[in-house]
Formats: sequence, structure tokens, C-alpha cells
Amino acid sequence: EAVVLQKRSARLESDTVDPELDNSIQLPYPQNANDELAINEEVEQIMGEANQDDFNVESVLQAVVVKSSRMSYNNCNVLFVQYLYASREYQKFLSDFAIVSFDVAEQEDSNRGDTSKKRLRKAIKDSILFTKDEHTSPVRLKDLTFQVFASYIVSRRNLKTGSYLSISSYEKFRTSLMNLYRDANVQMDEDMYSKLVTFMTGMKRTIARKKQQLGEDTSEGKNPMSLQAYKLMCDILMKSNHPEDIFAHCFLTLEWSLMA
Repeated sequence: EAVVLQKRSARLESDTVDPELDNSIQLPYPQNANDELAINEEVEQIMGEANQDDFNVESVLQAVVVKSSRMSYNNCNVLFVQYLYASREYQKFLSDFAIVSFDVAEQEDSNRGDTSKKRLRKAIKDSILFTKDEHTSPVRLKDLTFQVFASYIVSRRNLKTGSYLSISSYEKFRTSLMNLYRDANVQMDEDMYSKLVTFMTGMKRTIARKKQQLGEDTSEGKNPMSLQAYKLMCDILMKSNHPEDIFAHCFLTLEWSLMA
């Protein structure tokens, strides 16, 4: 039994850690003061590089939404906050610090004769970008009502024709608001969420009916590629003298096969 225990002990000491199972930093045990100093310097260097990677809680939370989508959401929310600020009735849904900041920016625009209100829009956008919780949000999200946001959506029209926007545009306004709730770490009221879902369904039918009455195309998005168009593109790519079209032809045929 003693021999068996001795063999097991020797085997455990000789085993090495699988690097795929242990990704922690492995450093040698210091033998003297110089070794300890060298190891400390190495640790500081590794930690410095880790900090430069910007891998922290905030960056991970921000990565929930891709950068391009986040920019689009922020731009939509700028329009909504500007709508609230322009109405004396709806300013009560804005935070006090936000109103002060917007007043200063609007006054500066007025002094410079800037009718585009560039500084006001920038102040609004900055307040949205700096939103970390409900206390830093420019909108009092817990007080916001369905009626206020619904009236904002209905007010959004095509500036040139005055007609409704596409349903995807209105959906983006709703998604943008939900992203603001997420950034502020505030749970949207279930009743408001349910009403928004129902409202967007009604908007979709209303827009489709209006377009049908005006004789406009009610379809949205991209049309599916027909077999004739696929064959034509394959023929053009096959006859092309450009090297990159070889890859394009390969990619097209693979995608078509996956779709089929």
C-alpha cells in the first residue's frame, strides 16, 4: 500500500497543467530577491497590457449592441429627447440636469443665430452617451408613459411629403427607446411594453392601408432573387476577366445552395 501511494504521489507531481484548462498567468516561484523583483515587473507589464485591452465590465455591457446599431439608436433617441424638450408639457419627463444643459446649449445656438440647433443636438447626444443608470439618464424613464411616446411616433413623418415613414423606421424608434432603458438599467413597465407591441401592430396595418389607398407599394425590404437573376449573375461572373469575380462566383453559388 505504501508503494502504491508513493507511485500516485510521484505521478501527481509530474503532471502538468493543460493550458486549455488553465488560462491563468503562470509565473515561476521566486528563488531570491532579484527573481521576485523581476516577477513583479512582469506582472505589472501584463496587467498594463490587460488594461490597454479595455476589457472591463462597462465595455462588455456596451458590446451587447454592435457599434453601428448603437449609433443608430442614439440618433433616434436624440430626436425623441429633442421632441420632449421642445414641448413645455413634456419637459417634466426630462431630468433637471438635462434641462439645464439643454437650456445653455439652446441659448448659445440662439446667440450665434444657428437655426439648425447643432449645439443643442450635441448636448442631447452627449447626455445619452453618458447614460449609465437611471440617475444619469436625460429621460425620467420610470415616469415616461405610453401616451407620450406614442404621440411622438405618430408625429414622425416624411419631411418632404408629409406621409408616413416605413414601418421599419417606427420599429427602430421603439427599439431605440428600449435600448435607452437597457443603458439606464431600468425595467420598462410591462403594461407600457404590451401597449407598444400592440401599437406597432396597429401602425403596421395603418401604414399598409394608407399606402394601398394612395396606390403605393406596400412591400418593404429587399425582394427575393429569382432563378433567372441568379443564372444571369453566374454567367456574368463566369465570363469576367477580374480575379476577384472568381471568389464572387464561388460565394454566390454557395449561398444559393444553402438557401435551396
